[in-house]
Formats: sequence, C-alpha cells, structure tokens
Amino acid sequence: LVSGTCMHVGKTATACELIKRFTAHGHRTAAGKLTGVSLARDIAGMTDYGAICAYDFTDGGLPSTTNPATVLGVAKGILNALERSEPDVIVLEMGDGLLGGYGVQAILEDPEIQAATRVHILCAHDPVGAFGGKDVAARFGLPIDIVSGPTTDNQVGRPARAGS
Repeated sequence: LVSGTCMHVGKTATACELIKRFTAHGHRTAAGKLTGVSLARDIAGMTDYGAICAYDFTDGGLPSTTNPATVLGVAKGILNALERSEPDVIVLEMGDGLLGGYGVQAILEDPEIQAATRVHILCAHDPVGAFGGKDVAARFGLPIDIVSGPTTDNQVGRPARAGS
C-alpha cells in the first residue's frame, strides 16, 4: 500500500515501479487507486507497467472520494474485484495525503485492510513530512515500513560514512 503526505509526492511513480519489479520477477500483479480525484493516467500507467488489471474508485461509481461515507465500501469493492484476478500481489495507491479530505484515514483505520496489508510505503517531499507522516500513519493503526518520494533524494537523515 502506497500513501503520501500530499498530492504529487511520487505515489503513482512508486506504485508503478513496484508493479514493474514484481512483474519482472514473474509475479501476477494487480493494482488499484483507492482514493483521490479521477485521473485515468494513473491506472493506465499501472497497466503499462505490467498490472494484469487495475481499478480505481471511478470503477465503483465515484468521480472522487470526497465523501467519507462511501469511500471505504468502494475501496473494499475494488479489492474484491482485484482479488478475482487471482494475483500474487496487489499494489494499492492512496491518492491525496494522509490528512487530506479524500478518505485515506477511513481506509487506513479499517481492521480488514490493516490485516491484509503487508507493507505500507509513505511518499514525502522532505524529511519533516516523512517523520510526521510516520507518526500520523501509526495513529491510524497502519505504521510505515518504507519511505519513498523526493525525500529520499535528500542527504539529511542519511547515516554518515565511517571516517567521514
């Protein structure tokens, strides 16, 4: 599962790279975008990188996920549809940020989704966002395992080499 601190922090690029690598290693990979605003290019990119199928919330009838009352049900419908393709792995992207208004929190707090998630990747612009995002995600009950995005291009927070 790939989430982020906000829009345009590399979530789709990270999801597509995961799909590409899983596919290259022979894994049947399905993909989905569970929250955000409808952008057909996100799902198209996922299939371009090798996903056997890819769905987003528009497949569940939503133009965006700004209504918290509907986002979780549609997300679970997408997951059920993806599972029917019998993938080895499912890569999911959460559009918007952890604290945005597109329903990310409702999905991350769901016990069934938490139980099914093996790795949670956070994309962030900078180290402060990464640290804050890790705290927020932990409060939602789905801690961060890996940090990605532009923050990884930054020397801050990298361990110093021995003798430096």
